[in-house]
Amino acid sequence: MKRVSVMAVAVVLVAARARAQPNALGCAADGDHERWALKTRSRPRSLAQAKAVSLAAVRGWAIPAGHDASETAAIRPREPRLYVVTGFVRTIKLSDDDCDLHLELADSGAPGAPRVIVEIPATQSALQKKAVGMFNLSEDVQSHVYNDDKAKRITVTGYAFLDLSHQCAAFPKAGCQHGGDRVRTLWEIHPVLTLAWAK
Repeated sequence: MKRVSVMAVAVVLVAARARAQPNALGCAADGDHERWALKTRSRPRSLAQAKAVSLAAVRGWAIPAGHDASETAAIRPREPRLYVVTGFVRTIKLSDDDCDLHLELADSGAPGAPRVIVEIPATQSALQKKAVGMFNLSEDVQSHVYNDDKAKRITVTGYAFLDLSHQCAAFPKAGCQHGGDRVRTLWEIHPVLTLAWAK
């Protein structure tokens, strides 16, 4: 019995150490967060089932009632599915609590353009390195804001994710403290599994 307990502790410590490895910007995650298993889903063998949707469509998705941030199962019908979205990167920043790269996408570079959040988790280390290179991030410069013609257009593929940790009564659709004030929905693409400049 004692041997099993020691083995279980060793497995937990190894897993925690693996999560704590610094990412491309020197950030080490401080542990699991709400709905962690969904935020860190791995890339499937094929992305052929990914459906292209507009940012406007994502912003229009209803927020289903009766769910909260303690849920670990994917909320049907959207969360089990892969989507492809294209938009202008308005903000990119390192989230220092979980070491995800947080990007806010809009349909244009206009100041008031509504946004959708997409995130690259630290578990997608190669993709994070690619994003760091594309957007000239470093340990000293961990965020950028792009407006007007400086906003660059990208295409990402990833899973739909409902960020219920930011759900609040005051803003039931967009949430509270959920990115910048132009973010218009709790729905995200998270994790992002592919990233490229838009054609």
